[in-house]
Amino acid sequence: MLLHSGDSLVRAALDETACVPLAQMFKALGDPARLRLLSLIASNPGGEACVCDISASFDLSQPTISHH
Repeated sequence: MLLHSGDSLVRAALDETACVPLAQMFKALGDPARLRLLSLIASNPGGEACVCDISASFDLSQPTISHH
């Protein structure tokens, strides 16, 4: 894994403690709909989006999008 150390990047192996939160994050982003939702939200001004505005981009109901 690359870690930022000052002005340079350092390659270091992950220890067991660091792997747990990263695994949880990757599991959450492992769903294509969630990853796409995150991308759409992040690309909006202010990093916010209303489900009513982004639901047209998905073949999912508004409650399902809100759940994700």
